[in-house]
Amino acid sequence: MSQINLKTIETHQPIGDFYIAKINAKDLYNISTVDRLMIEMQSKENELIYRGIQREINENKIQSLQDYLESPDATFPNSIILNVETQFVISKSKDSLILKATENTFSVIDGQHRLESFREFNYTDFELVVSIFIGLSIEEQARIFTIINSEQTKVNPSVQMFQELHDKVYTPRKMAAKITTLFAKDIDSPWRNKIKLLGVKDDLSTEGIISLSAFAKPIIGLIYDDRRYHFLRAKILKEGINSIDKLEVSKSSISQFWKLYLQENEAAMYKILFNYFNAISMIFKKDWKNKNSLLTKTTGYNALMLLFKDVFKVAESQRDFTEKNFYNLLIVLKEMDTTINSTNYGASGEKASSDLYKKFKERLDLDLIHSQTS
Repeated sequence: MSQINLKTIETHQPIGDFYIAKINAKDLYNISTVDRLMIEMQSKENELIYRGIQREINENKIQSLQDYLESPDATFPNSIILNVETQFVISKSKDSLILKATENTFSVIDGQHRLESFREFNYTDFELVVSIFIGLSIEEQARIFTIINSEQTKVNPSVQMFQELHDKVYTPRKMAAKITTLFAKDIDSPWRNKIKLLGVKDDLSTEGIISLSAFAKPIIGLIYDDRRYHFLRAKILKEGINSIDKLEVSKSSISQFWKLYLQENEAAMYKILFNYFNAISMIFKKDWKNKNSLLTKTTGYNALMLLFKDVFKVAESQRDFTEKNFYNLLIVLKEMDTTINSTNYGASGEKASSDLYKKFKERLDLDLIHSQTS
């Protein structure tokens, strides 16, 4: 491929003209480069020199996008934004652009992770929409990159998670979202009125303590490694919507509730967690009702979910997931009631949750209980 011929739409905006076109994804990958952001010291002037605009590649994000590309409903409808230097332009008009095709023809302004996900892509019929600028300076490219990645409004994570309820594919995310909504709506739920299903207070979350996304995330972790979400979803689609009970995945990716997920047994999963949290709410009566306590906020919830993994192992060995058994296993924590606050554990963040979890563990002797019941 010595040159690339594109049908284009010439577009006028204050920054200048650019061209909208479509290009085969693999072809675009082969003729594009990324100008990485680098900082260099000029020895004589002792000044910092900035070169390039792009962040370092996030390989975890690339893996997730590659998993997504395996899905039958994969799509990248937003345009990849490119710059091409005038030296690569053979000819241009309002409706066409002919360029020399080299490995450096295009410089990626925005969309490097989407484009990089095609490096091992074997299909030939995936086309990408592109917006092509000609001869932009590095400063102009950096400005476009900054505006795109800082000014756009991000979708609320809870709204994203709530949309999982409408997915035709039964994923761990969908199961966790359904269980979270049960906790929010169930009249007997200890979490009633506390979960913001859309990330903001409404009639179902008058207290508005924790968001749906924050609540659902640890539940997903009890089922499956969410970093492989797109891999699992694509696998389900390829093997058939009704075949999740036969799914085979790496054991390193699954967790305690995987079997219940395969059975689509939301009732059992909900009941186990319901009994656990009901026991917690009775043991920590004052903190549970105190709006200033961390216990029912994200910090406390994450600590309680870490603790649940330990308690679950004991309850499983006893074959007893009743509220009474959870209460008996955890009653020694009662003396911590009224102490779950930011003064003792920090206001928020992983460290605060980790510190609180460690304090719970110090008070319990679950290893001893587990050995006695094994």
